[in-house]
Amino acid sequence: MDKYKPIDCYDYEKVFSLPHATGVPVLQDLVNRFSHAAGAFVKDDEGGRQTAFNLGQKSVIDYIIAQLNEAKRGNK
Repeated sequence: MDKYKPIDCYDYEKVFSLPHATGVPVLQDLVNRFSHAAGAFVKDDEGGRQTAFNLGQKSVIDYIIAQLNEAKRGNK
């Protein structure tokens, strides 16, 4: 069995950011669907379930973008 290689910010860059990376349109689709640009908080969300769900989706997008920014800065 292969040993797991930890993933770093440069792996995200290879998939989602480099010129001609096949993940560029995928990332754009994910951002459009799950970034909740209009706001993740839902008015009158009794119990906050939909708001929590939206924030969970948004956190994944935020993480991917943070990894791409880290790679741009040259950090590992």
